[in-house]
Amino acid sequence: MKIFVRKHWPYLLLLLILPCFLFNTGCAVLLANNTTTIVTGQDSTTLDIASGYSSIGINNIGSNNITAFVPERAKTIQISNKVNSYSVTQSRNGYLPYTLPIARYKFNPGKAIDIGVDFIGTFVMFPVITAINSSNTGVAASPVTGLVSESVLNIGTLSWLDLFIGPWKLYPKINTMPALVKIPYRTNDENRLYVKSVGVDIKKNNLKETYYKRFKAYYKHNATLTRSEESAIKHRNTQFADTLNHVLATWNYQDTNRGFFSHVYNGAYYLKCEVNDFSIVGVDHYMFVDFKCNWKIYGTTSDNEIYSYTTDCSSSWLGFSEGDFEFDEFATDVFQRSMAAFLNTDEVQKCLHDKNATASFIKKWAPINITETANDSVKSLDEAITAVVTVVVSEGHGSGCIISPDGYVITNHHVTTEDTASKVKILFSNGDSAMATVLRSNAEYDLAILKLDKPGPYKYFPVDTVTHDIPIGDDVFAIGTPESIFLGQTLTKGIISGERSAGDKTIIQTDVSINPGNSGGALVNTSGHLLGIVNAKMKGEGVQGIGFAIPASYIDEALKVQFSK
Repeated sequence: MKIFVRKHWPYLLLLLILPCFLFNTGCAVLLANNTTTIVTGQDSTTLDIASGYSSIGINNIGSNNITAFVPERAKTIQISNKVNSYSVTQSRNGYLPYTLPIARYKFNPGKAIDIGVDFIGTFVMFPVITAINSSNTGVAASPVTGLVSESVLNIGTLSWLDLFIGPWKLYPKINTMPALVKIPYRTNDENRLYVKSVGVDIKKNNLKETYYKRFKAYYKHNATLTRSEESAIKHRNTQFADTLNHVLATWNYQDTNRGFFSHVYNGAYYLKCEVNDFSIVGVDHYMFVDFKCNWKIYGTTSDNEIYSYTTDCSSSWLGFSEGDFEFDEFATDVFQRSMAAFLNTDEVQKCLHDKNATASFIKKWAPINITETANDSVKSLDEAITAVVTVVVSEGHGSGCIISPDGYVITNHHVTTEDTASKVKILFSNGDSAMATVLRSNAEYDLAILKLDKPGPYKYFPVDTVTHDIPIGDDVFAIGTPESIFLGQTLTKGIISGERSAGDKTIIQTDVSINPGNSGGALVNTSGHLLGIVNAKMKGEGVQGIGFAIPASYIDEALKVQFSK
């Protein structure tokens, strides 16, 4: 056996070298997959695929963009291992699109084979052939021996160029997209809806930032940087309420045809949103945000929340470059996903389809009985001033009108709903103050009723629930607390400019001066008779002298108040 090996060693070594030579170069190229399969969250979706990173929605980055319709839930696409990442946007009619990056982060096994062969050639075969050649010094070399030597020399030296041939990392064979969020478009039989507030109440260490250098580190949870906010963050309301109301308008939940008057009588349910946890995650040149948000829905009577639900949502992945981080784009995307998830719940859908919900709430109310007395009623403009109060809430103030000798006060719904407390502070014209309890409110009429804790009697406005005439052109006065509580019971003069229709209700238009803080105050005639509750003014560049008030004759039906003499 030894003689055989010794005699034929070049041929035996050649048999070992041949497979090594065959796999010496190109394994990393041969084993590199040029396709990947994308599994979608739904059937009948469209994939927009672009090299590089991009923003939400349609991708326009890269030269090899692909648009593919996926009738079922899987699509195999051609990819290039020369591209580090692709942005894949999944979209479907009636759903919010979602963008997810796919990246090369899987180790190429072909590289291991190439490097292994190089190692064997350099550190095993080359020393062996050198030793054999040394022992055969003076012996004529055969052609096979020369071939073996040259092959081993090639494997042990030039083959290390494999380090630069073929990709080190590959795309995963399967990439799974999350399910798309259905857009809850309003149907004709649903109630209207608007967002009242978007607040933030994030406890200590619940605002987090996490960054990963590469996608491999992200999938292995090996963060490069992790930090959290060490102090709590709390804001009553943010700019995103306006943003989400715009989104609701595109989903048909708000009547944009009515223009300004859609906000005068807001016969709609409303939402309050509060962010409790917020995380920012960055990977390479991509980023997404994730948060937990508590949503609450209220009816037009706003006695209590109807339903509360906490969503845990993530935004689309967006590309960003250093110094070019658009927080609003991320936040808007995740807020609308969170709101859609809330509106899609069975409980909210049931609520929005209940057309009799407001009437049902009012029906459950016990009547508020008010007995009017002639001695304490307002009979002049001077006395009317004493019957108007300042309503102080946590983040501002409004005005109110006393409508009974025992201390019932009318103000706007939007004044009281700015405060979460059931008690508010009342300031009188003589400088005294008292606390009042918020009894009930009705967003559809923008009216609320309070009860003073301090016993009366008080000067009050008798309420005419019978006469609905609006005397256009007559002189009127607005009494309230504009801008500052130090301007309490300010009296301004104007006329009734018109009678406007807002749906099935009426609104009083006036040119009397109205400013923030006047809301809930009195609109009276020259005798001090209460005509309406100041509600709003039209604002804008060049717009002056256009204010509105709710007729006082609506107080009984809006708040279930019964007046008797």
